[in-house]
Amino acid sequence: MNRLLRAWPLALTALVCACEPTFKPAGSLTIDGATFTPVRCQVLTRGGLELADAHGTRLELSLPPARLDAWKDISGAPNATYTPSGGGEVVLGTCGSLTLTGEGYHGSGKRAASGTMSLDCAGGVTVKGDLSFTGCF
Repeated sequence: MNRLLRAWPLALTALVCACEPTFKPAGSLTIDGATFTPVRCQVLTRGGLELADAHGTRLELSLPPARLDAWKDISGAPNATYTPSGGGEVVLGTCGSLTLTGEGYHGSGKRAASGTMSLDCAGGVTVKGDLSFTGCF
């Protein structure tokens, strides 16, 4: 019985990890004309999301703080910030549109999101394109 009691936290952790959503983007984004292919998406607790590619380049799209409830939308014109893999954040300002739809909570108590974005940003760096996605966590 003691083994069973000691093993259940490990089993629960494995189950939670297996249930973590998988980020699936569709569409295309370019940064200064070069294709930006996000492989990771993180929902920001203050509102919005951050995309990152395999090289560490990041694109943050923040919305005014709003509670992202399950199956509810928040949308608006995001404030965009670009950070190349070598650092040196570039604030692009407000541009384009972003809609996030809350998915269910996952094991860590974080809300996952799906959504769409249409960007046409210019502020030292040009970011353009349309992307839809699921599994942003």
